[in-house]
Amino acid sequence: MQAVIMAGGKGTRLSDVTKNELPKPMVRLEGKPVLEYQLEGLYRNGIRKFIFVVGCLGEKIEEYFGNGEKWDVQITYIREEQPLGTAGSLYYLKDRLSEDFLLVLGDLVFDISIGRFYQFFKDRRAGAALLVHPNAHPYDSDLILLDEKGRVTAVDPKNKRRAYDYNNLVNAGIYLLSQGVLDKIDKPEKLDLEKDILFPMILGNEGVYGYRTPEYVRDIGTPERLCLGETDIKRRIVSAKNLEKKQKCIFLGWDSLADAKPALKKEAEKAVARINRSEYLTVLAADAPVEEGGKTRRQLHKKLETLLGERGCYVDGIGSGLGEALKYQEEYNIDLETSWLVGTTETELQKGKEAGIRTVFVKEGIAKGEKAWGGKADLVCETLMEAVASIIG
Repeated sequence: MQAVIMAGGKGTRLSDVTKNELPKPMVRLEGKPVLEYQLEGLYRNGIRKFIFVVGCLGEKIEEYFGNGEKWDVQITYIREEQPLGTAGSLYYLKDRLSEDFLLVLGDLVFDISIGRFYQFFKDRRAGAALLVHPNAHPYDSDLILLDEKGRVTAVDPKNKRRAYDYNNLVNAGIYLLSQGVLDKIDKPEKLDLEKDILFPMILGNEGVYGYRTPEYVRDIGTPERLCLGETDIKRRIVSAKNLEKKQKCIFLGWDSLADAKPALKKEAEKAVARINRSEYLTVLAADAPVEEGGKTRRQLHKKLETLLGERGCYVDGIGSGLGEALKYQEEYNIDLETSWLVGTTETELQKGKEAGIRTVFVKEGIAKGEKAWGGKADLVCETLMEAVASIIG
């Protein structure tokens, strides 16, 4: 498989960093360009052939990477004389590619299992597959709507005002595309991959799927996100989230996180954000209150995801009870022995122990009229924040 990297971004919002002398993919993190991290990560996934699409200041990229010999790969280039969006330049791939290919935006820091992604793509005989995930800013991201089989049913654009609750699932900027997608591009003109290519495929029911993963993918499009990406590389959080490695997870009971309205408990968003910034995954493992205020459990889950997203944090998965949440054990390669369940009731904590998960009893979440559990949890804490701090250390 070949990888096509869209490396033509100017990085307008990073002008204080680039000084308008570097293309965005050449911004350095820990002394190394973002584009080099991408190349090395894809090399570890067995990819040896690359096509870099370059534009303004593209000569900086060509001077640095050359033909790829230094990295034991083959690099060729497509040079845009005029910006062609995220899809227009793919016209020039028609005589270079005859098989499925990976498309990556050049301003991403990531470390993912391409093998898992490609298996998902092949199993569904997809025309296209988007890598999708929750992030800390869904309010300014395109939301992806999936059906039960993972097929994309709609894209909710970020410039649309959302006066409703939603699942935090956004387009990460990494795609697997069949060679047939290139047939939809008639000439080298400015095109948007989502709006002009994928959206018509979705409407035409041509098999566009969303591959959900908790692996690390972050764009470095703003100074703040650039700083976070560099910090996470330094702390080895980026590589730790690759699903080829066993994952540690914190399963959260509903009452430890929110009440029945739902409204978040005090400092709950800070606790979840701290998990998001660690090597742990976060999975909600509890039934939402039944028909609270006329809402179904699914609606309450959406409400909770929306509340968390508005406050800059997220959960990687949701299960109605621990039994359903354990589906993520295989899907996310979770090691239960190094994972934790944070709960407030005897029932959920006992289920955690039976599953081989270490448990934390949080006193703050005890519902009115309930007694504190007398069993032996591995930890007893007053609040969710205290529990998370104790686990992460």
